[in-house]
Amino acid sequence: MAEDFLNKNGLFMDELTKKIRLLHPDYHQLNDDITKEINQYLTESKDFNRTAAKVFKALLEMREKCDEARLEVIGKRSRLQMVETERNAAQLVLKALIKDKQDQLERLTQHHESLLRCEKDKEETLMAISQT
Repeated sequence: MAEDFLNKNGLFMDELTKKIRLLHPDYHQLNDDITKEINQYLTESKDFNRTAAKVFKALLEMREKCDEARLEVIGKRSRLQMVETERNAAQLVLKALIKDKQDQLERLTQHHESLLRCEKDKEETLMAISQT
């Protein structure tokens, strides 16, 4: 009878422990099971967060290494471009020198041919004078 009165007022008697509960004994066990699952979920969630933090830290380290490598490659590429530019400039200077030397050779060759013609003309003139 007392148990019926308690049940009508939303209170329940636990048969094992003889304690008065606000929750029906069937729901109490369900509540305990859900609480255990929630605690397990929270534990797994904390483990996941720790693992995710480790992965994130590793990714940040990899990004820093990639940035360093990228900057190093950019520096090497810049040096190679500078060397190529210097080589092209030196090549242009050498081509200009070769052109100058070719022009000078052409002028000297023409001058030499002119001198040879003059010498030949003089010899012919001397031969003509000596024969008369």
